[in-house]
Amino acid sequence: MAYREYGMWEVLEVLRRAHRGEAGRAIARCTGMARKTVGRYVRVAGELGWICGGEAAPDEVLAGRVVVMLKPGPEEGHGATAQRALASHE
Repeated sequence: MAYREYGMWEVLEVLRRAHRGEAGRAIARCTGMARKTVGRYVRVAGELGWICGGEAAPDEVLAGRVVVMLKPGPEEGHGATAQRALASHE
């Protein structure tokens, strides 16, 4: 399967379905995502302190934090190559 980046709303839909107690495979079928992607979103949300099936329902803030954690690339600032390029221009 090819790489596909999902936005905050798709992640929120997965988390809401998981919160309601739907199985990972059922969520994957309904959303068109891979089963492992669904599991990854729920796992990362758990690492952020969210309890699946607990009292707190997922919200946009949680989904946004999940997207940021899974987004590829450097976390902050520029990468090493960009820093060298910027330093050579100063």
